[in-house]
Amino acid sequence: MLPHLETPLSAYTADIPVVQILLAGLNSPTDYWPSLAIGWLEQGAPIDAEVLAALGRISENEHFSQSVRHRGGAVLRRLMRAKR
Repeated sequence: MLPHLETPLSAYTADIPVVQILLAGLNSPTDYWPSLAIGWLEQGAPIDAEVLAALGRISENEHFSQSVRHRGGAVLRRLMRAKR
C-alpha cells in the first residue's frame, strides 16, 4: 500500500481509499513514508479526523526530522484554518 505514495496524488488510480494510504504513511516510524503522505496532503488529498490526529503526532514527535515535523505542522495548521 505504501508504494502508492511514491507517485503523485493526481496519478493515483487504485481502489484503496486515499485516507487509508495516508494513514499507513503517516503512521510509519521512518521519515520517508510520512514525508510522502504529507506531500499528498499538500497536493489536496482528502482528510478525516484520524489524518489530523496523525499529523498532530508527527509535528510533536522529535523522532521525526525537523523538516517532516514542520511540514506536518504547517499542513495541520492550514487544514484546521480551512475547517473553521
